[in-house]
Parts: sequence; structure tokens; C-alpha cells
Amino acid sequence: MILSYGPGLVGAGGVTLGVSSLLASFIILAFPAFVTVWALRYRLSRTSWRGIRFSFRGRVPD
Repeated sequence: MILSYGPGLVGAGGVTLGVSSLLASFIILAFPAFVTVWALRYRLSRTSWRGIRFSFRGRVPD
């Protein structure tokens, strides 16, 4: 939110507003994918069933 409205509050030009809005949109859309992969990797690394340990070696693009 600060990335999208911040430049407008300081009086930045149209190009700066467009770039900051694009950057804010990218961060908002990409962040859940990273968090999901990190959470799944953490949860599965601490899971076991009858002594068998699980893990997740996937990457975010997968």
C-alpha cells in the first residue's frame, strides 16, 4: 500500500507512480507463492509417520 500511494503523496510524476504500482502489485501477487512453499517445506521437514521422515524439495516455480 505504501509502495502504491507513497510516491503520489510526495508529488512524484506519472512514470514513478506507474512503476511503484507495478512493483507493489508484483510483491502482493508473488509473496503468497513464496510463503506457501516455505511453510510446506517447514511443516513436512518436521513430520514423521512410523519413523519415516518427510521432506519437500520443491522450488517456488514448481
